[in-house]
Amino acid sequence: MARILAVFLVLSFFAAVPARAATLSIPAVEGAPGQSVEVPVMVSAVDNLAGIKVKLTYDKTLLTYKTFTKSRWTNNLIHVVNDKNPGVLIVVMAAARGIQGVNFPVGTVGFVVSATAKPGAEAAFQISEVQLMSDQLKELDWDAETKPLKVVKTAPAAAEKTGQTPPAEGPVKTGKGKK
Repeated sequence: MARILAVFLVLSFFAAVPARAATLSIPAVEGAPGQSVEVPVMVSAVDNLAGIKVKLTYDKTLLTYKTFTKSRWTNNLIHVVNDKNPGVLIVVMAAARGIQGVNFPVGTVGFVVSATAKPGAEAAFQISEVQLMSDQLKELDWDAETKPLKVVKTAPAAAEKTGQTPPAEGPVKTGKGKK
């Protein structure tokens, strides 16, 4: 009886611990004037993610939206991209079965840096109006961190172009959802 009570207490403790929020993030990226750049939208960790809606705003004077590409983790999700308003991108993805993962790209947004952009300029991103849904139709907690795209004089190496190099400065918190 004591063993059953001990197991029950341990399980009750873990059930009472709130789940950590998934963090959606955009790493620091560099691009030269006129260059095509790929900006990954990353998620820190999710269990059974079956639906996602992300509103991404960006500097339309420095960037022109071209494409959204799903990652290998989200390839089985259907998706719709609303790019009707320059400077605002809304991506909606859904599937019947959830996906799981840690530190993976939800997708990659393709932009072209303005040919008239001056080196040193920065194009800020903001992630807002996020909705994450489990395959049990439960809304998941989230927060967001973004770093800007920095305009450089010449095109960066491939690893830097996709945001894979560690940035010097800290992230900018741009949103928080459901708690």
